Amino acid sequence: MPSCSTIGLGTNVSEWVSTAQTMRYPTLFLLDLCRSGRSARLPFLLQHAGRDTYAWVIAAAASDEAAYDGRFSVAAAEVLDELARTGLGTSTTRPYVAFSVVARRIRQRLEAMPGIPQTVVATPLDQGLDDPLLPFFPNPNYREDPCSRRRRALPRRSAPSWTTSWTRAPRRRSTSWTASAHTSPGAARS
Repeated sequence: MPSCSTIGLGTNVSEWVSTAQTMRYPTLFLLDLCRSGRSARLPFLLQHAGRDTYAWVIAAAASDEAAYDGRFSVAAAEVLDELARTGLGTSTTRPYVAFSVVARRIRQRLEAMPGIPQTVVATPLDQGLDDPLLPFFPNPNYREDPCSRRRRALPRRSAPSWTTSWTRAPRRRSTSWTASAHTSPGAARS
């Protein structure tokens, strides 16, 4: 129940997350609410697992847990302060700190606090993919590579003709070495 004690249109967090996903612009939700982990595990977020995901959630408690005393907000504020100072160890070549790094640090900070345990839940990511480049957490240590800046300044040209001419040549049929390797001993080969 929201603090205004009214429920209805505009108070359903899952609707907010669903709407953000359809807007197709990266949106971050930091939710210090009881049972808010449900919003990080909506079916479309599980299905996308970071691919084509626009709604990103870091929630204070699992779908069956309560959130206590604003500890998630305190942990998130401390992590964001640390991020602004140190970049949380992110490489200077990355313009943004990864979502997973921030979510993990908030979870670690919250676990270190005294009180009833809470489980921080975040939007799932496919572990086989690189972390997406999200604009939520600017890396204070980011330094643009001078070479990439120069490359972007160069005029775009089409590829020279010599680089594509070889691809237009007719291809010779190749015979498979496996065909000759798998015949019976003494059998004729063609």
